[in-house]
Amino acid sequence: MPLAMLPEFAENPSAMFVLWKDHTAVAEAAKINSLAKTWGGEDFTKYEGGIYSTEWFWSKILRVFQEDQKIADKAATFIEHCDWMTALLTGVSSLDEIKRSRCAMGHKAMWHKSFADSPASGKDGDLEGGYPSADFLTRLDPRLVNIRKSLGTRTWTSDKSAGSLTAEWAKRLGIPAGIPVAVGAYDAHMGAVGGGVKAGWLIRVMGTSTCDVIVAPRPKGAEKLVAGICGQVDGSVVPGKLGYEAGQSAFGDG
Repeated sequence: MPLAMLPEFAENPSAMFVLWKDHTAVAEAAKINSLAKTWGGEDFTKYEGGIYSTEWFWSKILRVFQEDQKIADKAATFIEHCDWMTALLTGVSSLDEIKRSRCAMGHKAMWHKSFADSPASGKDGDLEGGYPSADFLTRLDPRLVNIRKSLGTRTWTSDKSAGSLTAEWAKRLGIPAGIPVAVGAYDAHMGAVGGGVKAGWLIRVMGTSTCDVIVAPRPKGAEKLVAGICGQVDGSVVPGKLGYEAGQSAFGDG
């Protein structure tokens, strides 16, 4: 339940969905970037192009926590819109049942299978992995550790079903109940799928931002890190391939 849908938070902007192109978390993103390069442990930004953005998951959470202690105290988790929407349509009400998007968590929340507390497992579209460590997040803000716990360790690719459409939403939408609802993903990445993306192709999705998307086969060894992009994520575009995103975020007139 989004806090903004509760009477006590109905008029509180900090309880509402934060648009991706909100750039108010400049100081918070700078703090993440500085710590990642200086704390002496894993650089959790390395699969995000090495520079964490004001537009992304942890930056926005830090900003909300700085702005509003009541939200920090009340929030059980933070959730990307694509994951909340699939949970809503499929009648999921428990955090443990939410299937977090590989696309969203990989590109914006620094999830990667190599960050797992234990070896990664699962099928291609259903991998165990990890988020930035509790030690790292504690140095940013101890309150982030509980958010990390709420996310679980598993992410899913968008060829997987998040569940079945409920009777209530089937009636409201005028489509059959029980049809599968795909795990969520971001618009640009699915736009690349619609554009027929394949190895060797670059798809440019243009709108309030321009996103350049490519896919490539998984390497036999370690991934080659690409600096300055908006993430390289296994299965974020096409399952079984690494998805790379880059572009000019929030460059258009919304």
